[in-house]
Amino acid sequence: MKLLNFFLLLSTFLFAQDNNELMNVINKFVSAKDISANVIIVSNKTMEGNFFYKKNNKYRYDFGNLILVTDGETFWNFDKKKNKVVIDNFDNKAIQFNIGEFFKDIKERAQITKIEEHTFSVKNDKNKYYKDATIWLKNGTIEKINFIDKNNNPYIIKFSNVKLNSSLSDNLFNFEISEGIKVVDLR
Repeated sequence: MKLLNFFLLLSTFLFAQDNNELMNVINKFVSAKDISANVIIVSNKTMEGNFFYKKNNKYRYDFGNLILVTDGETFWNFDKKKNKVVIDNFDNKAIQFNIGEFFKDIKERAQITKIEEHTFSVKNDKNKYYKDATIWLKNGTIEKINFIDKNNNPYIIKFSNVKLNSSLSDNLFNFEISEGIKVVDLR
């Protein structure tokens, strides 16, 4: 019996060690005041640009002709080609990928399995954003996340030039409406 208990304890310890690499990175992301990165998001189309996040649901995605911004209360969707901005109240549920909630969920509830060196499978049947995810780490940070959302849509998000705690200005999470921009206010 003592031998069985030893092996159970050992396997629990080894499992925890396997996941420590991911959990260390997740803890850095969850505790970060802000995050910025270059991103490539692949789903039904590919978008490449810059991503900014600041605690309390502040986001900014700059994808060339498309800028998505929220200060946590108001959401701006600016289409440069159409020179039009749609303004609405921010709805956290409307974001396809909420990085803050994603990492918080992994830390608190997800089942993590190490697939291979620096690669982890993440599952949580009760999460509202994703069903299954795979996370790749490189040089102590997130390199790529593949996930299936609750509507069975596949996503790939590749990160580069990731920076934590850069003291991003709150002004980055507001959208200034210049003269001549068409405005559709849905609030």
